[in-house]
Amino acid sequence: MSAPASRLLSVPDAAAYLGVSAGTLRNWLSCRKLAYVKVGRLTRIAQKTLDAYIAAHTIQAVDE
Repeated sequence: MSAPASRLLSVPDAAAYLGVSAGTLRNWLSCRKLAYVKVGRLTRIAQKTLDAYIAAHTIQAVDE
């Protein structure tokens, strides 16, 4: 059996992954800044969504 393409993380786990508080992440989710999955009453965020968010908000260094 193969591993899933992307892990689904809980809000506290996803917040730790990004290095922000769970409250901050919940605010981002309520503003729909990040995609999320509802599993019953639970909220889950795909790890690849977090990786894409990090990549999209990464500021590249300037070579001088």
